[in-house]
Amino acid sequence: ARAADESVTDASGILLNALFNLDTAHRSSRIAAETYLLSAANSHKRCIKSIVALEKASLKERLKQIEELEVVLDAIDVKKDICKYIEMDKNNAGGSISHGSDGEDEGGIASALALLNAHSQGVGRCAGNFGESVLEGWGSEKETGVISRDELEEQVKELFDANFIKKDEDQRRTLDKNLEEAVSFLINAVGEKSERAMSHRASVCHSLNNQRSVRTQVPDECQFDGLCRVLESLLNGCSREPGDVATAKMCMMLSQTFFVILEDTALKSENDDLHGAAKSENVEPQSLPLDRNKRIYLKSRLLSHPIWHDNEFWDQALFQCVSEALTQSSVMNNLQTAAMVSKVGTNKHKTSANFQIRKAENLSWHDFSSDQRVKAASQLHTVVFSQLGALAHSMLEFGCSFDDAASFVRRLSVRHQLPISHRTMLLQHLKESVIAQIKASPVADKVAPVDTRQKETD
Repeated sequence: ARAADESVTDASGILLNALFNLDTAHRSSRIAAETYLLSAANSHKRCIKSIVALEKASLKERLKQIEELEVVLDAIDVKKDICKYIEMDKNNAGGSISHGSDGEDEGGIASALALLNAHSQGVGRCAGNFGESVLEGWGSEKETGVISRDELEEQVKELFDANFIKKDEDQRRTLDKNLEEAVSFLINAVGEKSERAMSHRASVCHSLNNQRSVRTQVPDECQFDGLCRVLESLLNGCSREPGDVATAKMCMMLSQTFFVILEDTALKSENDDLHGAAKSENVEPQSLPLDRNKRIYLKSRLLSHPIWHDNEFWDQALFQCVSEALTQSSVMNNLQTAAMVSKVGTNKHKTSANFQIRKAENLSWHDFSSDQRVKAASQLHTVVFSQLGALAHSMLEFGCSFDDAASFVRRLSVRHQLPISHRTMLLQHLKESVIAQIKASPVADKVAPVDTRQKETD
């Protein structure tokens, strides 16, 4: 029993030692695992920290490069660089920019030839003046609703009746009624947006144009107001068809011709008596009063009309002006004659009818030599330059801003490929016109100066 008890005691001690060793090993392995985990986490931290440091250094380097790039970009002068490139391209043989003997840009030859070709083939030929094709058929009794031209002319004469201001009160009431009926009649005739009204509008403008040679001063303010209402209604009815665009252009001229003088009745009567006496003696009537400060022109009442701010109207007006200038000048005829002489090989029979027929039927832009094409483009650019400058000035005269006029010049210059020198001259002309208007204005000292520097350099 004693031996067995000792054996149990020894076995329990051995078991306790084994459990102690097992617990120690477990604790040691756990401490080791935690140590390894901490070491790995620290390694990851150091790795991430090094990555952050590298990225930070990279970003600092990139920011430095961006700042250097920003400094370089601020120093770039785009216009100067483009001018250098253009100059270099001009001086190099085989450059892409066409230039003449003096090295100046001659503009787009192909676009000029395309416009000349369209004109020679009759495209847009109806865009023009009051020719027989426009007046033909006016006042035909067989056409329903068409008013005769003679009737319209009679109504227009009511607006210039010099006896209007000489009547007593009862007669004046009658004349006022007749005047209002004439104005209403003309407004109804020209205000519609129809082909019939288009002929009426052209007829009224034709009558007013004839009136210029008779009398430009409207006798009475009531007649002047009626004429303003008629022209305003006429412009309201104008479409962007060639006939109406030509009519609106005529209105521009008429509005700067007819005027009224706001002064006392005695001076008016005296002036009318002078005209009547001169007429009875078959001598030239005395000129109207020279004090233009008292004149109120029709233009002052039409400045606010929306047609002057319509880009399509000005574009069509330029096309018509260029077409009319080409038709009235000998540009096309001279070019076709020179090309036909080159094609036939002699100018011996250039006055013959057969030569003229062949010239009109057989010639096209590709019959021109290289020098003739350059010459044709140069002549067309001269025509476009003059007409574009005139219309841009008219835009300023009729209340358009400098920005609108400059935009019109740039847009149409690019469309017709005008030389850069022509565009610069047109913009400079606009700038000088605006400055002149500001100086001539009675409130010039109160008006802020117009900043046209950017518009001039663009």
